[in-house]
Amino acid sequence: MMPADIDRVISFGLVAFLFSGVCWRFDLAVSAAMMCGLGAMSGSFREWRTERGLWMLGALFLIIFGVFYAVITYNQVTDWVAGRTALPGIMAIDWFIGTSALGFMVRFLWAVTCWNRRFSSDT
Repeated sequence: MMPADIDRVISFGLVAFLFSGVCWRFDLAVSAAMMCGLGAMSGSFREWRTERGLWMLGALFLIIFGVFYAVITYNQVTDWVAGRTALPGIMAIDWFIGTSALGFMVRFLWAVTCWNRRFSSDT
């Protein structure tokens, strides 16, 4: 991901955050959590070119949301196995959107972490 792409993601962070509210409305827990995280992350990295050490925050977000995704997914699978989830199709859509958002978050955070680390070491 190039610096222009990172700036584009940051500028559309509010859209991801608002989309998380729509996901909560339709009981898409994984999608809502990942989209909310993407929106929060994009707001946290507005000064990614000039703020030294922001790469550490990117690495921390990457670890936190990876674990958070695993925990939410585990809980939904146990609910599905126990028969507490009525609509497996909705759960599949939720996992698809949530996993796609997590994959995008990983690419975004990896790019921010690498570029910010490079900018921090140059100065």
